[in-house]
Amino acid sequence: MRALSIVAACMGVAAGWRPGARRVHRTRLRSAPADELFRLASDDARGTLDCARLSPNALAYVGDAVLELFWRGRSIWPPAKLADQQRRVVAAVRAEAQAAAVARLRRGPVGGFALSEADDAWLRRGRNAVGRRGPRRLAASVYADASGLECLAGALYVSDGDRCRALLAALAAIDGGGDDEASPT
Repeated sequence: MRALSIVAACMGVAAGWRPGARRVHRTRLRSAPADELFRLASDDARGTLDCARLSPNALAYVGDAVLELFWRGRSIWPPAKLADQQRRVVAAVRAEAQAAAVARLRRGPVGGFALSEADDAWLRRGRNAVGRRGPRRLAASVYADASGLECLAGALYVSDGDRCRALLAALAAIDGGGDDEASPT
């Protein structure tokens, strides 16, 4: 949850920017709990951004930030050396781990989250948008699946905050090795 509020603040939508919108005072943002920042970002974004009009690469860009900050937020507990925390985050956000998560999500529900037809469409859009880019160490399909997951995370973050939190909880359950309910923070 904390990771999502940081993304919200960085995107500027939590700061109240949009044409004709009332600005939210910065001190309110500093003192607001994480849930409030996420709600502000989701409500503002939902009213002004249509995911269908954004490119899959733009959504993957946002989704990459959402996933990175989510895993960083999860890595700080239990306390560990910074190098160990960084290794945990890198292991979770690597393309191989993201592609494995996509494969697991496609097999069936995880932690109460099941891919809908719309989610699968976002995965395909993100997957098809990448072409053959990425590290040479990876197969094209692995990189494409990872980009698809980032696109889905970005689309859900912009359009449906509750579903985005459910996706993050499912990813945490997959990373934890179990398919039981997991908290996204």
